[in-house]
Amino acid sequence: MNMATLKSLNDDIHVLIADNDPTLRSVIAQLLIAEGYQVTCAADARETIATLGQSPFDIVILDLRIPGMIGLELLKEIKSEEDEEENEETALPPL
Repeated sequence: MNMATLKSLNDDIHVLIADNDPTLRSVIAQLLIAEGYQVTCAADARETIATLGQSPFDIVILDLRIPGMIGLELLKEIKSEEDEEENEETALPPL
């Protein structure tokens, strides 16, 4: 697979970078954008949760020491919300 094909495959992958360090967010974002990924950034837990509520993401790069919440707690909340959405999509209508 050549690089042009790889970049075109990445075009449909949306990545959320959740980190309070603006330099680190910027470096990671620039690297991913150069590889063809769609990138959104968030600086704290509240912004991360709000951003996740606005758009689906394929990948979340999460700082474990993000302001507003311990990263692992935020990860559990993200997973919990994802599970709820999946349950809503697969729920059968009442008879």
